[in-house]
Amino acid sequence: MHHQLVHLETMEQSKKIAEDLHQHCIQVTYDLAIAKIAFQIQAMEKRKFVHLFICLGLFHIMMAYFKAIGKVISDCELTNVMVESSLLTSGSMNGFLYGKHFKRCKSLHPLVALGLEVLNFKSFLQHDNTTLTDMIEEVKRLQNCEISSFHNENEDLKELMNNYNIFMQLHNFT
Repeated sequence: MHHQLVHLETMEQSKKIAEDLHQHCIQVTYDLAIAKIAFQIQAMEKRKFVHLFICLGLFHIMMAYFKAIGKVISDCELTNVMVESSLLTSGSMNGFLYGKHFKRCKSLHPLVALGLEVLNFKSFLQHDNTTLTDMIEEVKRLQNCEISSFHNENEDLKELMNNYNIFMQLHNFT
């Protein structure tokens, strides 16, 4: 009961802030446990909190995203590749797939995405029968330049990037 009073107070303060700022509605962000209680309070007092938009915090949104991605990759051999390459132990697989271990998911998902992007790019190079030897110097130059001065001057590299974008669209990777 005490917790509900605290949540009710934060909701009332949010409503007052919106009124003081002459705003029609206001957004308030809670973690999952508090949001559940806030949703219950809002359901019981609809008229009072109709203009209060309750959001989940980014942590829970990210965990839900990791879980959704885990469902997509759970049936493929990607997790076996991760275990074989020592990115993941077989005992940690469920925590990764179900989005239960934040640090592991936060570090592994970008690595997996990068690995898949590299494989996809290699597939494109094979499909187009393209080699990168004549563009390596330009790629090295671009790799070391500041973002603000990033400018691709190599026409072959521009064409390669354009062809890769077309490849991505044709194969529904975008």
